[in-house]
Amino acid sequence: DSVKQKFEKVFAQNCVNREMKNSVNQDSDEKRFRESCTCIANHIAEDLAEVDAEKYLDDHEDTHTLQIKFDAAAFFCLQNKPQPKGPHLFGK
Repeated sequence: DSVKQKFEKVFAQNCVNREMKNSVNQDSDEKRFRESCTCIANHIAEDLAEVDAEKYLDDHEDTHTLQIKFDAAAFFCLQNKPQPKGPHLFGK
């Protein structure tokens, strides 16, 4: 595997693990999180410098570039996804 392929796998798995910590319905959420996290990892890796990928893999360091790319990738991957409904608090 290239550095970017390793990055995609590790980043997606870390993302799923992080999201599953707060999950109430782990069976159905895992598939949804895996799909979203894989999309985000793939989108980030498209134009990520290998230096930043290596820093993430070797040093577990989130560079500023990686944070910016994550925000853009999350918006791209999640903008058209149905979001889970929040609690219905008021009579509307």
